[in-house]
Amino acid sequence: MQEIAQGLEPGVGVVCITSAPAISTYLLAPAVKRFAQEHPAITLELLGSNTMAHMDRLEADIAIRPVKPDQGDLVTRRLLDFDLVVAGHPDLARGYDPGHFHKLPWLTWTRSMGALPEAQWLARASPDARVVMRAAQLTTIVEAARAGVGVFLTAPLFARALGLHVVDHAPPLSPRGSLWMVAHRALRRVERVDTVWRWLIAYVEELEREILLT
Repeated sequence: MQEIAQGLEPGVGVVCITSAPAISTYLLAPAVKRFAQEHPAITLELLGSNTMAHMDRLEADIAIRPVKPDQGDLVTRRLLDFDLVVAGHPDLARGYDPGHFHKLPWLTWTRSMGALPEAQWLARASPDARVVMRAAQLTTIVEAARAGVGVFLTAPLFARALGLHVVDHAPPLSPRGSLWMVAHRALRRVERVDTVWRWLIAYVEELEREILLT
């Protein structure tokens, strides 16, 4: 991350975005080509980590988080609200019989991560679910879904970005899922950070519009 004190020209330099590895890999990385064409003087640094960066320590310029922080001198902006869907390879979607929900091959979290809302939802919605694989990393679950191994719970926008099909609409979790953008107030005013901040909003809005049109 570029420090404010380095005195870079406006709109020039590196902007570090920290997020969960799956968001960094599947949602942000594919869009970098277009961003680089539109803003050639800015380099995006994607930090995929399940560890929350300390924004007050300026460990990143922008963070994408599932929960709005309530401490620190931070600027926040809701990026996305979503209900979850059951998504999988197109072949699974084509062959799905809505009357056989409990027979779907499921990809879910390891038993040690059973407190996650998605894992609890599956236990309630389908106590006899046929779980074919458990994993501790979302990227592992995603790659298994893309290979046609099974289905998992995800946001519609994420399913589209992965090239997966919605198999079924899941009963909503409570509360709904969200993604928040976070920046330290001092960094938010830096032009290169502002450029990326606005681009992220426009990019997600474009993905949401594409979903509504399909």
